[in-house]
Parts: sequence; structure tokens; C-alpha cells
Amino acid sequence: MRGCGRSGRCLWLFAALALTPLNVPAASEAPAVSLEGAISSTVERGYGIRVEKQNVEAGEGRLTTAAGEFDWNVVSDVTTARDRTPDLLPYSFGADSTSVDYSAGVERKLRNGVVITPGLSADLLEDSDGADNPWVSRGAINFEILLPLARGGGTVSAAAAENFARKDLDSLYATYRHEIANSVVDTVSAYWDCVATARTVEILRKWEDDAEQLEATVIRLSHAGLFSPAYVEQAQSYAREKKTLRVNAELDHYKARQALGVAMGMDGMDLSAPPVPADRFPELSTPKLPAAAEYPQVIQYALAHRQDLTAVQSTREALAVLSRAARHDLRPRVDVSLHLSYDGVDKGHRPFSMFSNTHDGFQVIGGLSMEFPLQNRVQSGQLRERLAEEEQAGILRQQLTQSIASEVMVAVEEVSSTFQAYSVSLDAEKYFAEAVDKERKRFLVGDASFVDVVTIQDRYRDTQLETISARQAHLVALARLRFATGTLVQGDADGGSVAVALLNKVPDFR
Repeated sequence: MRGCGRSGRCLWLFAALALTPLNVPAASEAPAVSLEGAISSTVERGYGIRVEKQNVEAGEGRLTTAAGEFDWNVVSDVTTARDRTPDLLPYSFGADSTSVDYSAGVERKLRNGVVITPGLSADLLEDSDGADNPWVSRGAINFEILLPLARGGGTVSAAAAENFARKDLDSLYATYRHEIANSVVDTVSAYWDCVATARTVEILRKWEDDAEQLEATVIRLSHAGLFSPAYVEQAQSYAREKKTLRVNAELDHYKARQALGVAMGMDGMDLSAPPVPADRFPELSTPKLPAAAEYPQVIQYALAHRQDLTAVQSTREALAVLSRAARHDLRPRVDVSLHLSYDGVDKGHRPFSMFSNTHDGFQVIGGLSMEFPLQNRVQSGQLRERLAEEEQAGILRQQLTQSIASEVMVAVEEVSSTFQAYSVSLDAEKYFAEAVDKERKRFLVGDASFVDVVTIQDRYRDTQLETISARQAHLVALARLRFATGTLVQGDADGGSVAVALLNKVPDFR
């Protein structure tokens, strides 16, 4: 049957097709969340971000531990003893004597390897049998210094652990900031997917309502003898198809809500009511992309701002610290020690009298120690290991540089292509809307069949869904361009912030 003529049944069918109910979003008890709120939740609660933050905390602890090697260390000691052994001259002062030993001092290792140790010590002995001279006092004011001349000398070796920990902490901070950017772009993608699936459900619910009304109209007209019963089955099949599409779309939307909740770092129990997006798709404008001649500048900009590349570079610099220290430690060890002291001793009636008689004065002691391993395989092996690790980090940096450059170029092209697809889809949607109207008018005059009208309506629906998909893809592409060029998250070592208003704009690469 090509047409239905000019009978009243065409007017009934056209009225059913023209009824377009308002878009009513699916009800949900879950609280609505804006894009800004979703990003804030991700930065605050995201598991990957929290793990990297704890890695930073551990790195700060390692740096504190390494720096603690150069702290001042205060030592003191007091010892007292009483001796009641028999008098065995000349090795004893009597059968009953008491001794008290005092010592106090500080010690510090400098970052150039020098160790300084000033101190004070005093030994007092009281001999109960020594009636003429009951006290023996000995004391010294000491200043010791250890000066490494070869392997242990200089910050290359002495401060290697601290310098490595500092560079490693820089790498951890950069990794932390990169994880924030990575988590944020995942949240942005999940959010727009959630918005897109919600809008898809709205459109499919509208078409389902239209199909159900069409089915009811065809059934009434068929019972009235105005339509062939064959149209009833077609209308029923058409309505069931639209319901199936809507049910599947609602499942996709629920999965998208769950993905958004996971990206936001929601707890397991909170996911029983996953979030719904509060924002709608923003209006899109033509992106101001750089010209092809500016691509090298864009790549250089990205390489200067990508935190994962900064992390790899810091790791390489940290390993270079260990490599230099290992090469330094291949040398023989030569240390010079110098002991300066003011010593005194006294035997008389007063304690602490060692510095108030003629038996006190300065003392200087110097020493030289050397260590020369014949094979030194330990240090040789460590040097080979450190150099290999440093070279490996350099290779990884080159590989990441290549990956970032390609990622930036793909992101630029993706922004351009998705906007073109969006623009074309908008035009197609407009043309199909006009085509549906014209096809309905043709149907009224009998130039189009029921199948023709339904087919053009389905194609119109498809273009609506394609426009949603294209809009979502373009918004995600803009966010990925910011991620690829290191401009998604702005901030210092403590984290960063995301300018939501700039997410839909191309960065300024100047």
C-alpha cells in the first residue's frame, strides 16, 4: 500500500505522529553533582591521587632520614664505681676507693664528609687509704676532626644519599601532580559520558512515547476498519523496538553513573545511589587551534609542562647522583685525623683540680689512615648498576618525549575532527527535521507510505543521537588536549587546581 489517499484515517495518523511530549528526565534519588563538584571530589577522594600523595609523604620521610645524617648529636656519660679489692700496689690505690667518670660532647658530620667532635671528659678517683692525697683527677677538653681526602671527601660521596632523596622527592611530587591530571581527565570524560547517556535516554523515551501513541492510534483505526490489520503488527513491533532501545540506554546511563562515582572516589556504599549530572552540555564554538607551522612550538610547550616527563627527568637526575658517588667511591680511601686537647692530671686534696696545676697543657695528635681494596668489585659492580639505571632512565625519557609529541598531535587533530563531526551532525539533524515534516505532508496526500514516515523518523532520531555523541567527543577531546599539553591542572607541588571554565577552550601555547 503506497499511500492512504485523502481519507480521514491519514489525519488521525498524522495527529499521532505530530504529538511530541516534553522531555522528562528519569527520576533519581541520588544527589545531582556539577562538573566542578565531580572534579573537586576526584582531587580530594580519588584513590590513585591519595596513593601518590602517600608516596610523596614517604619520600619526604626518606629525605628527612638522609638529612639526619648531618644533625648534631649530643652524647654524655656518667659512671661511678667502688672498689674494695685488697691493696696490690702499684696497681691499686687501696682496698677502698671510689671512682666517678664524666664525659660529654657533640658530634656532627658535615656534607663535605668532614666529621667534627668536640667534647669534655673528667675522671675522679677517691682513695680512702690515701690520707695525704685522697683525690686523683684527670680531665681533657677535646676537639677531634676527621678529614676525608679521597673517596669520602666532598658532597659527591658524603651527601649522595641526601641529594638522591631530594631529587627523588621532586620526581614523586611531579608524579603526584600528573596523577591529579590523569584522574581529572578521566572524571571529565566520565561526566560528559553520563550527560550524553542521560540525554540519549530522554530522546529515546520521547520516541518510545511517540511509538506507543502511534500503536494505539493504529489499533483504534484498524478496529474502525480504516486501517489494514497488518499495520497493527507493524506499529506494535515499532513500539517494542523503541522500548528496547530505551531500556538499553537506561542501562548504559546507569553504568555511566557508576563510572562517574568511581572516578569521583566515592565509597563502596555510596555507589548504591550513584551520582547524576547536574550540568547540561555547554554551547560549543569553533576551536582556535594552532596552525601547522606552530606544531613544533606546541610540542615544546607540552614537553615543558608535562609532569610525567618532569618526573622521569628528576628520576634520571637522582640516579646520576648515585652514579657520580659510585664513580667517586672507586678511589682509595685516605683519611686524616686530628686530635686537639687540653689535658690535665692532679693528685691532691681537691677534686676537679686537674686544670689548676703544673701538670696540664695542650696535646696534639695527628693520624693518617688508608684503605685500598685490591679488586674493589663491590664499588665496580655498584657503578655499573648505577650507570645502567641512569641510562635506562634516559631511554625512558626519550620514549616518553616521543609519546607526548604524538599524543599532542593526535589531541589537536581530535579536537578539529570532533568539532567538524559535531557541526555536520547538527546540519544533518536540521535537514532530517525538515525531511520528517515534508514526509508527513507527503503522507497526507498519499505520496508516502507508513513505512516511509517511520523510516525517516528513525533516521532523524539517529542523527539526534549522533549529535549527542559528537558533542560529547568534542568536549572530551578538549580536555584531553589540555591533559596532553600539561595545562589541565595548574598548581604547585602541593597539588593543583582545575579551571572548569577553561576546559572547553583550546590552551594558549604562547
